[in-house]
Amino acid sequence: MSRGFLWLGLGIAGVYAGVSLAESLRIAVREREARYAVLLPIVFAVRHIVHGMGTLFGLVLVILPGEHWKGRRGRKA
Repeated sequence: MSRGFLWLGLGIAGVYAGVSLAESLRIAVREREARYAVLLPIVFAVRHIVHGMGTLFGLVLVILPGEHWKGRRGRKA
């Protein structure tokens, strides 16, 4: 892996962390709830990581022949 990609990844992570903290502080001030400034960056990160994992899982199911996700409504009880 080249150093350029490393710095690009660190830059993106830094921007993400900065925006996440800024939004968390804005919401914490608006709601007058100091704990939001600590909890919301964690919530944002977990939500984005899980969403990304779901997207990758969906892409794998598209690539694999014969594998299809039917969802909750597709299951028979």
